Amino acid sequence: AGAAARSFADAEDRLHAGRAHLVAAAGWRSRGREADERRERDQARELLEGCDPGLYAALSARFAAPPPGRDLTGRERTVLGLLADGLTAEAIARRLAISPRTVHHHLERLYRKLGTTDRLVTVLRAQALGLLDDPPGVQSADTGATTA
Repeated sequence: AGAAARSFADAEDRLHAGRAHLVAAAGWRSRGREADERRERDQARELLEGCDPGLYAALSARFAAPPPGRDLTGRERTVLGLLADGLTAEAIARRLAISPRTVHHHLERLYRKLGTTDRLVTVLRAQALGLLDDPPGVQSADTGATTA
């Protein structure tokens, strides 16, 4: 996307260059590279606002980050569920037949995607976002039954 932005800028196509910078910003965001994302967004803002005031705000909304936790992979959701059950990384690795290092990579991505830094806050955030089933012993609001 960065190369496309430069090509459009070289052709003096500010609109498409600005849009390409927004795409590049989204790519950097998905990799957790905030400084690069900010740089691309600033370049997009400069180009798009030069075309039409308010254009940056209108277009950047299309490239907004998904709500926290909505972009989790299936494996990340599985690891999150086992984390919520209180399993250690080593126990999760044994359960999923993967290496503990791979579990730690999944945890790092979970922390980044949920904006957390540790296991407890990750589980609490996931519960608040509705990403986890009711914890054991909590009464279901629909049936009044207690989960086991």
